[in-house]
Amino acid sequence: MKQKQQSIGGLLNIIFSKINFIMGRGFHYNIRKDKTYFMTMTVEDWIDLFTRVNQKQLIVDSLKYCQENKGLNIFGWCLMPSHLHLIANTKIPWDKNHAIELYTERVTWQKLNYIHRNPVVDKVVYKEQDYLFSLARNYYGLPNVLEIDCLTPPVTTVSSRNFFNT
Repeated sequence: MKQKQQSIGGLLNIIFSKINFIMGRGFHYNIRKDKTYFMTMTVEDWIDLFTRVNQKQLIVDSLKYCQENKGLNIFGWCLMPSHLHLIANTKIPWDKNHAIELYTERVTWQKLNYIHRNPVVDKVVYKEQDYLFSLARNYYGLPNVLEIDCLTPPVTTVSSRNFFNT
C-alpha cells in the first residue's frame, strides 16, 4: 500500500508540476488556517488531462488523503478535464497558492453554485447531480466518490427564488 501511495504521489507531482492558478500567476499568497477559500487549479494551457476515470480517481484519492492526514476540509469541489475547483479550509496554513477567501455567506454560495453548475455549463452532463466528480452528488444525497462537509443553505423566505444565483 505504501508503494502505491508513493507512486500516486510521484505521478501527482508530475501532473501538477505545471499547475497554474487562474488568478495571480507568479504571486504567492498565504492561506490562513481556519479560513475558507475558493480555489481553481488548472492544467498548463487548459489541456484536457483528466479525461479517464482512473486519472480522475488519482485526484480523488489525493483529496481523500489530504482530508484524512492533512486536515483538509472540503465543502465543494468539481474536477473537470482541465481544472479542479475547491471550496475548502485547512488546519495547516500554506502558501504559493492563489485563493479567494470566502468572507461572506453570499460570496460562499455564489462560488458553491458556480462549481455546482460547471459540468452543466460545459455540457458534460444535463443535470448537475449526474456528474460523478463533483459536489452536486453530495448535496443531492446521492452516492459519491468523495465525502465532503455539505454547507447548510442560508435561511430564506418562500418569495426568495434562486437564492443560489444571488
